[in-house]
Amino acid sequence: MGERTEALFGNETNMKMKLKPKKKLKPKKQVTRPVTGRFNPLALVVLASLLCLSWQDRFSAVSAAPIVTQTQPIRLGFDATAPVSEHAGDSISLCPFVPPGLPAGLSYDISVSGTANVRMDMGADVTFSYDKANVLAGATLPVNVTYTPTPGGGPNVHVKVPVNISVQGCIKDCFLPDLCDTITIPCTFEAGPTFFTAPLTGDGPVTVPVVSCTVSLNVAGVVDVGSAHIEGSITLSPVPNTGGFPGLAGAGAAFGVTGPATAPLIPVLEWDTAGQTVAANLGLNNPLPSAADVTLRLTPVFHWLATSADLRLVIELGSVFHDVGFSDPSPISLFSGSLGPIYSDVGLDTQVGDAVSAAVGFDPGFAAAIAAGSVPIPLTNPEIQALTPSTTPVLGSVGFTFSTDVTPPTTTASLAPSPTPFGWNNSDVTVTLSATDPGGTGVAKITYSASGAQNIPPTTVNAALAAFMITAPGITTVTFFATDNAGNVESGKTVIVRIDEIAPTITINQPAATQYPHSAVLTLDYTVVDTGGSGLDSFTARLDGATTLAGHGLASGQAIDLLTELALGTHTFRIDAVDKAANTSSNIVTFEIIVTPDSIKADVTHFLASGQIKNSGLANSLLSTLEAAAAARAKGDCNTANNNYQAFINQVTAQIGKGIDPVAGAIMIADAQYLIAHCP
Repeated sequence: MGERTEALFGNETNMKMKLKPKKKLKPKKQVTRPVTGRFNPLALVVLASLLCLSWQDRFSAVSAAPIVTQTQPIRLGFDATAPVSEHAGDSISLCPFVPPGLPAGLSYDISVSGTANVRMDMGADVTFSYDKANVLAGATLPVNVTYTPTPGGGPNVHVKVPVNISVQGCIKDCFLPDLCDTITIPCTFEAGPTFFTAPLTGDGPVTVPVVSCTVSLNVAGVVDVGSAHIEGSITLSPVPNTGGFPGLAGAGAAFGVTGPATAPLIPVLEWDTAGQTVAANLGLNNPLPSAADVTLRLTPVFHWLATSADLRLVIELGSVFHDVGFSDPSPISLFSGSLGPIYSDVGLDTQVGDAVSAAVGFDPGFAAAIAAGSVPIPLTNPEIQALTPSTTPVLGSVGFTFSTDVTPPTTTASLAPSPTPFGWNNSDVTVTLSATDPGGTGVAKITYSASGAQNIPPTTVNAALAAFMITAPGITTVTFFATDNAGNVESGKTVIVRIDEIAPTITINQPAATQYPHSAVLTLDYTVVDTGGSGLDSFTARLDGATTLAGHGLASGQAIDLLTELALGTHTFRIDAVDKAANTSSNIVTFEIIVTPDSIKADVTHFLASGQIKNSGLANSLLSTLEAAAAARAKGDCNTANNNYQAFINQVTAQIGKGIDPVAGAIMIADAQYLIAHCP
C-alpha cells in the first residue's frame, strides 16, 4: 500500500499518512472452486477471484409440485486488517536574535502508527425456484433466482483503528542543543459498529459516524503541544445500473452448471432491487436422463457498495504555541471522497483483474470500478474471511441441485385382516403403506396421518414402507403420500378403516321361556339391531330348527296358532344375526306347550268355529263331558276326572270321520291324554 499513499490521502500541511511498505507480490492466479459452464466476460467472474463463501448446506426447502422452491441464507463480507502510519509537524525559530539561555522557538512532530481493521458482514437470502413441468428433453429451463438482503447478524460494518501517537516537543535555543522530549499515547477511532440491511437501488445510503478518543499532546517538562482527535463519517450507497456490463451494479453472481444441462452464453445474474427475481436459463440435454442431478452453482456472489469517506484529523495546539503566534491548523483530510484507492493499495484491483483475465481473457471493468470506490462485498469461504495484505481471498458458492426425475412416487395401502365386502373389520387393523418411484430416484419417505375415530398426527417414515395399527372402533380416515429423492410429492390419498367390534343385539319378547296352553295363539315379538356402527347384514329366525312353520315365515309379528301348528311339549325358538363387520350373535328361547282343563274346552270351541266339529249339539256334548272332568279335577279327584277324559276320548274317536275332522279329532284326543297323564 505504501507507494500509493499520496494518491489516497493527499498531501496537506506536511502530513503524510503512509501505510507501512510491503513487498510487492507477484500477481497470482486465484484458486477457486471449479465451476462448469461457459462464462461471459463478465466482471462477475472477476469477483469470483475476489472473495466467496462456501455454502455449508444450510438451507430451508419447500417442495410443492410442480413448483420447487429452495432458500439459502448467506453472509457476504470480509474481515480485513492493514498497517497504517502518519505524521505531522511544524516549527518556529527566532534565532539568531535571542540571547543564549532564552527560548528561541518551538517545534512539534506527531507520528501515528497502528493497524486498521475493516469488517463487513451483510446477510442475504438467495431463493431458487423452477417449474417441474418445464423439465423436458431439449427444452430451456428457467431457474428463477431471487436475491433479498436481510437484516440481522453483524454488526454489518465496523471500522476500528487502534493507534499509538508519538509526540515530540522541542524548545529551541540559538546557541545550545534544543531541549526535546517524546511521549507515546494510545488512541482508538472507530466507524460503527453499525447495523443495516445492504442497500440496493431505491434504498437510501448508510452513514457510519466516526467516534474518536481525544489525546493530550503534552510532553511533560518540555512543552504542551495540545490535543488531537479524528472526526467525520463513512457513507455506503447502492450502485445503480447505468446500462453497463452486467454484474457491475446492484448485486450479482456468475454461474455454472453440471449435469445434463448447459449454461447460457452469458452466465451472469444481476439484481438491482431487493427481492428481484432473474432467470438462469439452462439448456436441458436431449435425450435427457430420467433420474440425473443438475447443479446450478453461483460463484462469485457479491453486493456492490459505493463507498465514500470524509475523515479529518483535528489538532488543537496548546497555549504555548498560540502565545508565540501559531494558529490551529485546518483539519487535515485523511480520507476524502472515494475509498476505492485503499482497495487498490492492498492489491484487490490487481487480483480481480488477474482473475478476470484468467477466466474470460480480459477485465470488463471490475478493477476500474473498485479503484473508483465501488466495492464488491463478496461471499467468501469461509464466510467473512479474515484478510491481510499478504492473504489471498477465497471464493465461496451457492449451489442448487435438482433432478430430472419429475414423476412423483405411487403409494398403495393394504389392510390386514382384509375387511368384509361391506368394508368393515371387527378387530384391530394393520395398515401397510408401500411406495414405489417410477421416476427412478427412489422413495425418500412416506408421510401419513389419521383422523376420525383415531387421530394420528402427521408422521414421516424415511423408507418406502410404513405400517401402523388402527385400534379405535368407528371410522378412521388415513391420509398418506410419498416423496421421492428428487423432491417429487405424491398427491394425497386416503384409505378408510372401519372397525365394529360389537355384535348385533337380539331381544326376544315372545315367545318367552314359559308354558303356553295348546289353545293359545303365540305372536312372535323380537328385535335385532346393530349398535356397533357397521349395520345389520342379516339374521335368521328358526323354530325347532326350521325357518318356516305351517307355510309361513317367522317374522316378528307373525301369529302362530299353537293348537294346529305346534305339538305338545318343548320347543326352541332361535335367532342368529351377523352385522356388516362379520360380528355374530345368537339368542335362544325354550318354551313348552301344555294342556289345561280350560284349554281343552277351548279346543272344542275352536274346532266348532272352524267347522271341524260339524254341529253344535256334538260340541255341547263334548263340552259337557269336559266340564265334569274339570270339576272332578278341581276337587283333586283324578280318578273321576280321568274317567271323564277317557269318555271324551271315546266320544271323539266315535265321531272321527263323521261329525269330527280327523285332524281335529287327533289333536283333542292328544290333549285329553295329556290331562290324564298330568293329574294332579
